[in-house]
Amino acid sequence: LDQNYYHELDSLAAFLLTYKTIVIEIGGHTDGKGSEAYNLKLAQQRVDACIRYLEKKGISRSRLIGKAYGKCCPLEPETIDGKDNPAARKINRRVEYKILSGG
Repeated sequence: LDQNYYHELDSLAAFLLTYKTIVIEIGGHTDGKGSEAYNLKLAQQRVDACIRYLEKKGISRSRLIGKAYGKCCPLEPETIDGKDNPAARKINRRVEYKILSGG
């Protein structure tokens, strides 16, 4: 887990501590390099790291639903005219969250 993103997780934890009935999905994404199995494992590791961090901040595990998406859902195309696009690959490596219920 990159320390540059702790502040975002801290904000999410504060939100979840305020709204105690909200359940969220934490979705892990990767770029398109590597096999599907590798990317799903990597995505799950990202999800697990976020969940552990939020649990340490006092969020119940029962409110955190993890899902590894792997490389299935890129935000940006990773090749442009057949050429590698490293900036897009970086954007596609991410963790997202969405509210599932509560509030």
